[in-house]
Amino acid sequence: MKVLLVAVSLILMGACAPMQQIERVPEVDPKMAESFAQTKSFVYERAIVRGERGEGVVTVQGGLACVPHAQGHAQSEQYAATNQAFENAFQEEFARAGYRIARTVGGGDLFTDKKDIAADFRIAGVVTKLKMNVCFPMAGFGNFTTGKGEASLTVEWQVYSNATKSVVYTSVQKGYAIISSSMAGPVNELWREAFARAVRGLLADEGFVAIANGATVTPIVNAKPSS
Repeated sequence: MKVLLVAVSLILMGACAPMQQIERVPEVDPKMAESFAQTKSFVYERAIVRGERGEGVVTVQGGLACVPHAQGHAQSEQYAATNQAFENAFQEEFARAGYRIARTVGGGDLFTDKKDIAADFRIAGVVTKLKMNVCFPMAGFGNFTTGKGEASLTVEWQVYSNATKSVVYTSVQKGYAIISSSMAGPVNELWREAFARAVRGLLADEGFVAIANGATVTPIVNAKPSS
């Protein structure tokens, strides 16, 4: 995310910053599909990130003691999350739980409108409350690629029925991820895994599971797809 680049530039200036308040939530067990052949099919539509411009999002720590040095801030109030890792995580979690998921080319697919993909439901997410503390133990040696940390976020899932042409279900799920031992590319992995946890939360939601297995759906009044 763009905020990390801002934070890394600040750490070199010897700045200091507060730690982000991470919302730690327990893991959940997704409900497995009752029957692959009989479950409804889904396609990942998109994710929209919403927040307050200037709000602290990422705190960068450095050194073996992981001392907080800099804070990255949200640069806009809303933007489309074009990170392919989110879509990959969504598809992987749905496939792992035994649901029919329409695979798409994703960010590199310039011409296919996902509205035209044959699926019973399209699912979008509004991502808020993104927070991350990430530590680069070898930052003093210029290494900002290997590190560890934790992150949290919240996703409001919106389930859109192609049959009724309307949103028929919403579910708010929290995501959390932690990396305890240093690894390459911790920032992207933390966001991806926190998002994947929110996907698993949706797959554990009884109301959603009922829809996935054929329950009757009705439009939610005044609800519109994320844009």
